[in-house]
Amino acid sequence: MTLLFIFVFFLQTPERIYVSVNNEGSQPLRTVIITQDDSVQLSTKESGYWISFKPIFREYDNLLNGTRAIEKIEYKTDVLSTNPSNLVNLKLPPGTYHIGFSHSITDTTFSTFYPLTYGNLDIVQVIVRENDSYIGYLSELIGLPFVIPPKLIGTQGHQTDLRLGTDCAEFAIYGVRRMGYKIPYCGPRGILEYLERSDELNPGTIIHYGYQVSVLYEDRGVIGTLDSEDLLIHAYQDRVAIEILGTLELAKREYKLYKWKNLKPNANKH
Repeated sequence: MTLLFIFVFFLQTPERIYVSVNNEGSQPLRTVIITQDDSVQLSTKESGYWISFKPIFREYDNLLNGTRAIEKIEYKTDVLSTNPSNLVNLKLPPGTYHIGFSHSITDTTFSTFYPLTYGNLDIVQVIVRENDSYIGYLSELIGLPFVIPPKLIGTQGHQTDLRLGTDCAEFAIYGVRRMGYKIPYCGPRGILEYLERSDELNPGTIIHYGYQVSVLYEDRGVIGTLDSEDLLIHAYQDRVAIEILGTLELAKREYKLYKWKNLKPNANKH
């Protein structure tokens, strides 16, 4: 099903979704950013069905059809409740979610490179993070598909900043950008300019495999030593996820540990 059909289908309803965080206030937002301790309530003036738009995980190749091309991301719809309602109350784990409203149940797939909220008042992007730490900001991207390399989408912004898709290096950079530091998006080689070697293994340590950039989420094994029990948070293979190193092919690869250099804060925090 084409993107145009999907957007026309949703735009047939005159609803605008109203957003409330922790049951306080209510306003028509397109994007809401919360922590995992918060709940978010979405409401409309009429009853209908609440739908989650989930990306189909695979590696999206933005270089496949030329340097200016952007491959469309595929999505599938998932009805959150089969009972119509004008209100849905969500308590979500860290990650990025797209929640929409419709007067009828739809079960389909479609593809687009635009933000799902673009031109559509019946879809809200809900972004959830663990906390305000570097790892916390990285957790906002959990559940995004792997896009190599993520690019600017016209005047909309960068795919990673828009939380549509990312690759390994851009994922690691996103966290410091969200903390207000000036770093351009760049690949596994380019990121080295902003890193320095480290002998310490702490949450947030950059683990550089040459072709892959991962971040230590939790040191679970021998403390201070990267081993099979440790948890990594990264964009790897087809998605952003927290994974056990021992279950990955990366466990067999050589690596170097890095930490971020002293960075200059950005006056315009993302």
